[in-house]
Amino acid sequence: MKKIVIIGASVAGHNLALNLRQKDKDFSISLISDENCLLYDKNKLIDFVSGRVKENDLFLAGADVYQNNNINFVSGKKVNVVNTDRKQVYFKEKGSVEYDFLVIASGRRVVLPEIPGAKKDGVFVLNTLEDYKKFINSIIRETVCVVGSDERALNLAKAINAKSKVEVKLISQKSFDASLLVEGIEVINLTVKEIIGEGCVQAVKLSDGRAIGVCAVLFLESLKSNIEFMKNTALEISADKIIVGDNFRTNIENVFACGTVCARKDNLEIVKCIDEVINESLSLSGIIAEQVKGEKCQTC
Repeated sequence: MKKIVIIGASVAGHNLALNLRQKDKDFSISLISDENCLLYDKNKLIDFVSGRVKENDLFLAGADVYQNNNINFVSGKKVNVVNTDRKQVYFKEKGSVEYDFLVIASGRRVVLPEIPGAKKDGVFVLNTLEDYKKFINSIIRETVCVVGSDERALNLAKAINAKSKVEVKLISQKSFDASLLVEGIEVINLTVKEIIGEGCVQAVKLSDGRAIGVCAVLFLESLKSNIEFMKNTALEISADKIIVGDNFRTNIENVFACGTVCARKDNLEIVKCIDEVINESLSLSGIIAEQVKGEKCQTC
């Protein structure tokens, strides 16, 4: 029985696992997630902050979806190292799993900027459901700083303003149409150079030298691919993305990549929408299934 291991229970990884099972009942499929929960809709996390959506309404799959499809769901396990010679995936804690085919669908995440004070209490990097819950459970009584330049950052600023009734400073590299703004949100086209405070956040120092008093700083930009576990391999990476060729193959035999973590060499700046990621997982499931069947035929 061929062993297929998918790193990342993202939209790409989740759909790939289910599509693979539909292609063949005999594959051994392991889906690895460093989170302790099932797949959820990240597009609804802003509504979760505002209170318009409850936590239970975020989830896109039932608790029994993997069990019913005979998929080994390994949750709460962070992958530390992949040994492509031994075809073994090692976890940060104890344990490992071997593979015949490996798919990296680990996505990208927001990282803290390398500025003084970035690790103080009250600084949040919003990637996972747990990150959002941690912020929601914090006490917000004063001005909040949101750092981001896209629609998601603006919508988060609006959600905080409406829910907590506090002023929000939106530090953005671009300007927003004035008609999209509401009272209580100020867009500042500068950068944060330092986070000030004795132990916890008390202010942010901006690139023009100003200091603005805030009780929390939320970062939503500066994305990085979740591929540290491949650092000691020969995997080809460019612009912080895994390079894939035809059929989502990497330069390492029987190692594939899918979703936002990868790109073709001639299209590194691509920003994939959810529909594109889902289509990739569907295509890749067929590619892997055909390769497994081909190998079976050769050994018959």
